[in-house]
Amino acid sequence: MWELESIGLAKWHSDGEMWTVRGSGGTAGIGIAIGDATEPLLKLEPVDSDPLPDLAEQFVRGDELHLDYPQVGGPQTDGIYGVKLVCRPVEFGTSRVVWELVIAVETSLLESHPTLDLTVPGVGLRRRMLRSETAMGAGCGLVETPSPQQLESLSGAVGSRVAAPITQVNSGSNVVSVLLGSRDFPWTLDLSDDRHLRLRLFGEFLEKGVILKARAWIVVEARSEPTAAGPFVTTDAMVATDPTVAEGLSETWRKLCQTPLPLTA
Repeated sequence: MWELESIGLAKWHSDGEMWTVRGSGGTAGIGIAIGDATEPLLKLEPVDSDPLPDLAEQFVRGDELHLDYPQVGGPQTDGIYGVKLVCRPVEFGTSRVVWELVIAVETSLLESHPTLDLTVPGVGLRRRMLRSETAMGAGCGLVETPSPQQLESLSGAVGSRVAAPITQVNSGSNVVSVLLGSRDFPWTLDLSDDRHLRLRLFGEFLEKGVILKARAWIVVEARSEPTAAGPFVTTDAMVATDPTVAEGLSETWRKLCQTPLPLTA
């Protein structure tokens, strides 16, 4: 269940586990952390000189946390765009957690292109693409319910311009996978480097008065046996090639593609 402690601070409790969501607006963005950790596992960050508006409202509906950052004013003010975020747990266990983030942006300004970066600190970047070459283009012919064998692990090639359906990094004692459905990954830019997973949402030009939505599922899985030599060792090859890991992710990706986009966000 969600606990609202103050504006911009919410905590999810389940079976003795706790996650924290922080984000009151501005340049710091929105962070999701395990427990009370001050450093978030995942962030939604404003891009360039376009800070998030101040958080005006937060509330809980069922298992959904709603955060509203409205654009205040118009061309004569500093308001560039408005953002709404809905965060809910899809799956919650001791070794595997799946979060759904639905992000909506809108603006009252002409010739505006607001974007947000979804970031995870970590190394060992891996991308899982559809095997079909047509599906890896502009999204044409993408099969929304592929078999596990239709996803393969691709390594290297840091800085690809088009995001993959699944992007992974090792982050501390966890493997974090960002899953984007067929309507989202063709319009998302992959700006990752050797220290951060970075996906830039909303690649389309945003017309005045139009609302754009993006949805990501974040899969957090416990890694086995980080060693004293450092937290990012031993399991890169296993995660990239283990068919059990690949099959589990493809099943989750298929479920994402089959889940209707929520009407409210």
